[in-house]
Amino acid sequence: MANDAVKYKSKWAKIGSELHPSHLLKSGSLMPAIISGGLIGLMTTILSISFAVLVFGKAMPEALTIGIGMALFSNIVFHIFGAFTSSGEGIISHVQGVTPPIQAAMISSLMGILPLSMSIGDKTTVAVFALILSTIFTGIVLFMAGWLKLGKMVRFLPMPVISGVLASVGFALVFGGMATMTNTNVSLFSLPQLFSTALMIKWLPGIALAAALWMATARWKHALVFPAVLAMAVLLFYLIGFAQGLGINDLMADKFLLGPFQYDQLWHNPNVYYGQLNAIDWTVFASQIGIIVTIPLVCFISGLLMLSAIEFSTGIDIKPNYELKTMGASNLVAGLLGGGFVGYPSTTFTVMQYRLGATTRLPGILGAIVTAIVLFAGANLLGYIPRFMIGGLLIYFGYQFIDHWVVKFVKHATPSDNTIIGAIVVTSLWLGFVASVGVGVLAAASFSCLSTAKSASYAMNQQAHRSGAG
Repeated sequence: MANDAVKYKSKWAKIGSELHPSHLLKSGSLMPAIISGGLIGLMTTILSISFAVLVFGKAMPEALTIGIGMALFSNIVFHIFGAFTSSGEGIISHVQGVTPPIQAAMISSLMGILPLSMSIGDKTTVAVFALILSTIFTGIVLFMAGWLKLGKMVRFLPMPVISGVLASVGFALVFGGMATMTNTNVSLFSLPQLFSTALMIKWLPGIALAAALWMATARWKHALVFPAVLAMAVLLFYLIGFAQGLGINDLMADKFLLGPFQYDQLWHNPNVYYGQLNAIDWTVFASQIGIIVTIPLVCFISGLLMLSAIEFSTGIDIKPNYELKTMGASNLVAGLLGGGFVGYPSTTFTVMQYRLGATTRLPGILGAIVTAIVLFAGANLLGYIPRFMIGGLLIYFGYQFIDHWVVKFVKHATPSDNTIIGAIVVTSLWLGFVASVGVGVLAAASFSCLSTAKSASYAMNQQAHRSGAG
């Protein structure tokens, strides 16, 4: 215990020195930090909005501005925690894309079981508390995992199970992107309906944007490539729309834009919802226990994989158990203060700022400021964001999961591994994400049993061999 106290004291002293203005503002890295901080703030803000649209856009469009506000506030919390508590300089945390598809399924399920006579305000309260509960529970589980020193446990999980679960997240993001652009429910069974002319003109631009982002970021590694492609895509969209004689009101009426919103204000005081605790029928959340339990499990796996990738890519000495505790604390704070979206460190943005020459904690602080400006500026400007941009981003990030965990992984996997991956992904597409995690848990248990049986058999053979030799 005494050694742990000394280690933590030394760690916090190191973090304190790295946060000193003389270090943050040193001339050699100040300009790269400002540039990367601005870009990170802009891109994570757009991603946060995309994830909020995925969660609220179809199930509760009336509360979309509230959802966007929750996502942006969560993003601010994660940026601040990443900047002020991470074990290494330059680690960027933000709202992540692993859990929004799961949370979207939870909100959709809740809206399906609530009485039709319930007011929009009461339904919004239920949705908000469902997200808050999932984030608080995730924070507690992650913190306890760090406290119990389980940071290396992910190494013992079978890779086909990890691959299948994270590939399922990728497919869920792709389907969510299609649903965002078409404003319809998209599932494995409804795919043929997407090929009607009326819907194709809505999702084809998003597919084109995702492909352009994929090819451009693979060809050029500069940090400005991503926002430049987005800006050109949006400009081209408006030029084509105006050339067709469509005004802003026409584009909004035809659901090509996110707006108009019912409410202009993005930030909502969480005390408004906490004041309605006594009026909530808590039994409605019982049906969502499976989803709520799934979220921290997926975050535990993907968060630790992210940390390993950051350590490999940047050379930062990562302390996984400590990072699990900071991840838990940040999600707990985000949930308690009304955030409701889950986050943890990001490999992409951490590596990006290192490539730009920014190796201090300043970009995370600046990223939080950029997101805060958007949060408190209101929803009016966000209403002009094209839906194809949000959908294209979701498809782009979804395909990243699919490419890494299916396309590249299966090339070197055994037939039995590929069978497990396929079973998990098909279950996800057919029965939902929670069912696919159940298949993954069964597969992991089977792996463990087979490994134990092989070890026992080997030990028995060795014992028999020694006995025969004697």
